[in-house]
Amino acid sequence: MSRLPLLALLVAAPALAGEPPPGMVAKQAERLTDKPEFQKKMAEIVNATAPLVDACVDRYTKQFAGNKGTVVLSFTLNEFGYVNMPKLSTTLSGSDNLRGCIKDVSRKWKFPEPGPNAIELSLTVNVFDGAKFKILGPGEKPEAPKPAPAPAKQDEGFIRFTPEGN
Repeated sequence: MSRLPLLALLVAAPALAGEPPPGMVAKQAERLTDKPEFQKKMAEIVNATAPLVDACVDRYTKQFAGNKGTVVLSFTLNEFGYVNMPKLSTTLSGSDNLRGCIKDVSRKWKFPEPGPNAIELSLTVNVFDGAKFKILGPGEKPEAPKPAPAPAKQDEGFIRFTPEGN
């Protein structure tokens, strides 16, 4: 077994601890969540369950008509690509069932394995009557709102003219 001199260990210690040796600049690794391929795959996986999220929101808005707001889902993506510890936050009243429903949907997601490090992610679900959930992939832009249909021309019916004076 070879032994390194104490001086070599002291010089190598920062590198062993994950730090660059003195005089070297660490090259920052690109985060998985910054990669367009991962973003696209994430959008595909989450959007595949969008009808389930929509059903959660629909049940809530039927029960609490007129309530509008957002639910923020924060979770850890473990090294195997599964959602770990989903947490939901919202100010919507009576949202226990809504939060539980969205949490159940999130547990169905299986993402590409991120490697040995867990990743923290969050997304926002809009809650209002008729809301449709969708995560945009890289380069996607939200759909322009559809213009409201022109009001139907109303039949003016019979107009009566009454002669004045003479």
